[in-house]
Amino acid sequence: MTKPNRQLSNISNIEQQHTGWQWLHRLINSRSYKISICLFVVIFNIIDICVDWWFFVYNGTLKQGLVFGPPPRNTLWAIRIFCIIATCTSLLEIIQIIHDTCQSRPTSLFGQITNSLTLWFEDVPLLTLNLLIVICRDGEVTYISLTKAIIGIIASFIRFFSVLLNKWLIRHDYERKDRLSQFFNATSTIGVILIFMISTSIHIINSLPIDSFGHVYLEKPSDFTQFKFAHQKYFDHVGVFLRSPKFYEKYIYLADIVDIIEKSPQIFIYTVNQQDDVFCIKHLNQTCFQQLNDSNIEVYDKGLKSKSIHYSIAFEFQPPDSFYLLGDIHYNIIRCDDKTRDLYNEKFELHYFRFKQNFNQTKSPLLSNENQTYRYYDMNHDFKSIEHLWRTGLSRCSSTSSYNPHRSQEISINNCT
Repeated sequence: MTKPNRQLSNISNIEQQHTGWQWLHRLINSRSYKISICLFVVIFNIIDICVDWWFFVYNGTLKQGLVFGPPPRNTLWAIRIFCIIATCTSLLEIIQIIHDTCQSRPTSLFGQITNSLTLWFEDVPLLTLNLLIVICRDGEVTYISLTKAIIGIIASFIRFFSVLLNKWLIRHDYERKDRLSQFFNATSTIGVILIFMISTSIHIINSLPIDSFGHVYLEKPSDFTQFKFAHQKYFDHVGVFLRSPKFYEKYIYLADIVDIIEKSPQIFIYTVNQQDDVFCIKHLNQTCFQQLNDSNIEVYDKGLKSKSIHYSIAFEFQPPDSFYLLGDIHYNIIRCDDKTRDLYNEKFELHYFRFKQNFNQTKSPLLSNENQTYRYYDMNHDFKSIEHLWRTGLSRCSSTSSYNPHRSQEISINNCT
């Protein structure tokens, strides 16, 4: 007799608690309220599914450009897996709320379970992956990241009030399901709070300028925009270099990235005379050099006795778009005496390097020695690693970009003189 009396007493206490919420009780149990909530949840879940897959497709279609590229492959796989899970849990939630509405019931136990599953297997993991991507990015606004974060904030408010009204203030499952309902109510509430915190963090981090050490830049830069600030951090004193045809670690300077961005296109004539061991670089003016030995090169101002091969190299800046977050540098190269020739086997290799801070010479194709001779730029002694410079975001993530320009045969070259 004690146990039934205790159950009746519990029910009586709960009913007394509900007397203060009679107007709310009537609202939640009204047909129009249930249909409105059902339609809203169905539409919102469909939008959420579309945003999830947009988030995956967008990050999967990013290309390797300047500084930024697509997220790591394992991150993309994680997004894909959780998008599939999110689609399933959202569809379950849609089916359940439609079923509950048709049965004129408030949120059932299974509805509480699907709500909790959606929170912990869709919103939390996908927003966490979004946050991991955002803390590796700076200098640009990723609209899909912001959209996903906004959806997360809206969803957290909606789910919070849903849990508060339907499950904490007015509970309808008094009996054996009560403890189980409380468990899922508690997990849903914790999930809602976590989603709100992650979504807010994404918005805050997206608006912060991050310096080259991964710290928040507190001073206001002159003429500040995220894009210009990223250029100052990543492109100052970074040049495009042509690998020496004879030495793997030796390079010839062509131009700064900033010059190509601001004065695109840039065209260079590269001349090679293998018999006399001479090469020339022409941009505004032509300068020729002759290799004396492995470490010394001198300016060559004599006429070439044998036939030389001339190459024309054109650089163009691809402005930022949905594929290139900070843009990209494209180039094309042709052999002037045979413009249709495939140059794949002629081993032209371009690379980005940053001059060291103690570099104090005028930038020229080669470095000058004290004895009025020249030498190639050495990748081990004259440069700061671009891999270290292009670490991005608050967490100083390794760049997934390319460290050299991309060839595009769509760039037309008419100048070979």
